[in-house]
Amino acid sequence: EPEAAKVPVSRTDEDCEEQNPATHTASTDPDQPNTEWEDVAEFFGEDVDFEKEDKATSSVRFSELKGSSLLNAINPTSGVSVFPLLIDDIGFESEYNEDCEARHIPLKELIKRLNTQEKSIKRYISGTPAKKGSKKITIWLQKGGGVLSWKTKKQKAHDFTLVDLKEIRLGHKTKAFEREPPSRKEFAPNPELSFSLEFPKKKFVNLIAPSKEVWQLWVHGIERIANFWKSENPTKISLRHYWGKYESPNLSYNKVLSLFDFMNLSEKQAKELLGNNGYKKETSSTISFSDFAESLENDFWTYKTFTELFYKYSNNEYTMSMETLQKFYSVEQKQKLSIEEVKELVKPFLDENSSDISLKSFHRLMTSSRNHMYNGRNEHIVHDMTQPLPHYYIHSSHNTYCGADQLVGASHVDMYRRAFKAGARCVELDCWDGPDGEPIIFHGGTMTSKIYVSDVCQVIKDYGFLTSEYPVILSVENHCSVPQQARMAEIFQDILGPLIECSPIDPTVDYPVKSPEELKHRILIKGSVECPELSKLIFMRSTKLPSSVSEKKLPLWYNVSSLTETAQKKKKSQLLEDINRHMFTRIYPTGDRVGSSNYNPDPAWLAGCQLVALNLQSHDKSTVKNTAKFLDNGNCGYLLKPLSLRQKVKAVKSEPINLKIQMISARHLLKIKGFSHVVSPFVKIRITGAKSDKKEVTLKSVSHNGFNPIWQEQVAEFRISNPDAASLIFGIFDKETNGTNIMPKSKKGKIGVGLGSIAGVGLVVGATIATGGMAAPLAVAGLTVAGAAVAGGAAAGTFQRSRLAIHMTPVKCIQEGYRVIELRDNSGETHPLFDALVKVTITKLQKK
Repeated sequence: EPEAAKVPVSRTDEDCEEQNPATHTASTDPDQPNTEWEDVAEFFGEDVDFEKEDKATSSVRFSELKGSSLLNAINPTSGVSVFPLLIDDIGFESEYNEDCEARHIPLKELIKRLNTQEKSIKRYISGTPAKKGSKKITIWLQKGGGVLSWKTKKQKAHDFTLVDLKEIRLGHKTKAFEREPPSRKEFAPNPELSFSLEFPKKKFVNLIAPSKEVWQLWVHGIERIANFWKSENPTKISLRHYWGKYESPNLSYNKVLSLFDFMNLSEKQAKELLGNNGYKKETSSTISFSDFAESLENDFWTYKTFTELFYKYSNNEYTMSMETLQKFYSVEQKQKLSIEEVKELVKPFLDENSSDISLKSFHRLMTSSRNHMYNGRNEHIVHDMTQPLPHYYIHSSHNTYCGADQLVGASHVDMYRRAFKAGARCVELDCWDGPDGEPIIFHGGTMTSKIYVSDVCQVIKDYGFLTSEYPVILSVENHCSVPQQARMAEIFQDILGPLIECSPIDPTVDYPVKSPEELKHRILIKGSVECPELSKLIFMRSTKLPSSVSEKKLPLWYNVSSLTETAQKKKKSQLLEDINRHMFTRIYPTGDRVGSSNYNPDPAWLAGCQLVALNLQSHDKSTVKNTAKFLDNGNCGYLLKPLSLRQKVKAVKSEPINLKIQMISARHLLKIKGFSHVVSPFVKIRITGAKSDKKEVTLKSVSHNGFNPIWQEQVAEFRISNPDAASLIFGIFDKETNGTNIMPKSKKGKIGVGLGSIAGVGLVVGATIATGGMAAPLAVAGLTVAGAAVAGGAAAGTFQRSRLAIHMTPVKCIQEGYRVIELRDNSGETHPLFDALVKVTITKLQKK
């Protein structure tokens, strides 16, 4: 291959250059890595058995996933398997599953073999033409293969824990690899020899192998080793993460005590916890990892409530029968299960060679996804999918290409991949004239970077039907000249051709309405164009919103009117309801939301608007509501609207309920980025939906304990008149930072933005922006946009200073009983053992 430094590029990107201290830290930086085998069993305890690999979980391949199975693959399914490793093999031309040596040799030998190939792998760097290309690195595995390390001659070594490995992408599927213009693709590295490793916070290591044999060794080898470590007890995984900070098999009492500060537990409570397990400063000179892990396992990962329930129902015996578990589900969980259903439910969690349910088996079951508050029945299609297309809410993305803000942030092809993985069915393409006759996508009139329409179309083809087989809508905002519109038509035809649902011949004729079922695996293009070639591909026509609706002249069902959030609020709700029974309306954020914040989607949904487009790159209240809403119906991206929003009939009130949430405990809350103190968590539980149902309850805080806070069974209670439209949002916040003026550390700089018109918000000159977690107000032509964190990849609204965790669920999908709530951090990420325990009681009420 040619020297990568000579490859011309049109844009810059700093993918992989910024290091994430939460994911990896500087190591010993050896001139040559030590390839001698490190005795991990001695370092981490005798429980590490490299000869036994049968418990390792299978990797999950994106190409094998259907519908909501993508969510199931990402979520933990048992106490044994934390997160299955995802292999993104979509669009990869070589046969990935072909047999190779890395799949058969002993694990210990495999790690040695990889460490003899440490200088054969190159790392691919994006950036300026002078810096871009493949760079020689030294890469190796240490700590029993549990840590991947790499270094260059000029940089110190960096470590990545393989337990944290989220995904292996085969080929060119990161922004570093996707920078070549279509006319220069032949100069890019060979995709058949390329792969990328994804770690938390969207950090990638992009690698190139010199041959197919080395590529197979590393891809299959890393897959096997990562799955081995992921298959371990999640408690040991988490404990190793903290213990590894000192890189020693034995620690002094004081150092062990300091670990609890990282674990978010105060020194006073940590001393009490250690004392209860027989460790005291006066008598414990050193503590080994294996002893520490064994003695603290129950405190670290179990919920005492489940222990109490187990002994209550087992009559203080060490095991529980299937019949007893059946009784527990009937009485406590309000589920009527047959013995066969109980056996199937608990089967993955039983101890080896045992048919009885031990305390550990019970804990694994109770803390798995099979006991989540979210009802698993809704992971499948439960709505009628044969109704007219305008009768559905459709999961929609605004400015899909934006990776952060709307002014100077980077545009990424990967954002389309992420949107589809999240369940979006309508994505936006802002198309403009590009160099060499190739149309591009970016936020016009701003300094956002540019991507090619052809690259986006390839991702749409590969990932559009990953989580759902129902139609994909391309909302095309066309700013191209007629020649480049013609080129766009060629691209659509060449890449998406067989998938495109062609437009009606006469746009004035109301052709028979189609349903999501009829349009499975079809792509619908929405827009307004001048080019005849492109016009033939437009299926959904952009039109002005009708001023009225009459039975004599109904709107054409494939017409779409687009309104800003402000314009939508000014329209009478009844008019929108009437219009939305027959055609589409698309609602999108106003142009002054330069930090990619969002509006409240509830009013638009209540008016029957189908395409309520949000900035999905932001993780704020609105996107949380959106995620909660579309979890229903198998996360397929289509929800059937209530009957009164489909037909002109009186609204049928759903059966009101009383929802009681008893807050019990939580585990492993994370510290707030930029702060070092131990948190004092408190809980806010909010109901959104119909105006009459909106309510928020705040529970008392637990002092200085994010490790295993207990709320003494505090209760939040809600009367909900319309459960079908309601969502529950569960947030955990830190009392110490809530309402304070304390700001985390950040870097500040000045960004001079061009004097052009920016998305309807006027002129921007010399805006001062913080590149850390917080940002100073951004002055936009006299308009102050508070919290517009447009640099450093932080979108406005995503950084909630005091928020520790969040969860969202449609109310109608909530299950009764003692349930676990899977928590997400401020970036929307899940973590092992990061959840909360509640008791849910639902009482049906009489209609008023």
